[in-house]
Amino acid sequence: MLGTFGLSRLRCLRHNFLGKWLRGSLLNWALYAKESMKYLFITLLSLTLIACVDDGYLRGHVEPSQDGETYFGVIDNNGGKCGPILVDGKAWEVPLGEVAQIESGEHIIHCGISISFVIPNGVVFKFDYWGP
Repeated sequence: MLGTFGLSRLRCLRHNFLGKWLRGSLLNWALYAKESMKYLFITLLSLTLIACVDDGYLRGHVEPSQDGETYFGVIDNNGGKCGPILVDGKAWEVPLGEVAQIESGEHIIHCGISISFVIPNGVVFKFDYWGP
């Protein structure tokens, strides 16, 4: 027979074992969670920085032209249900995705709505955003 002292000693040993095991498990989980959060934070920060990289032009993508001339192209036709695309009041005959030489400065494009935008000198401006 274990007696009163034996049972309490057995309970104490069981409690110590479970307590150490739980403490160890919780500590391991906490360390794992801390490491996971660190990697999650680094990943989200990297994706945010990548998403924020922009050339500063709302209406399209701008890159320097190789010959110093100014070019313009329409990449998106606003859904295609707005009739012909007009640039400065004239029909834009260049196929979508291709560029043609144009004068730098302010221009107005129309396809369902009219949008004013500025093309800098010596760049290839690819218009791709019709939103607000």
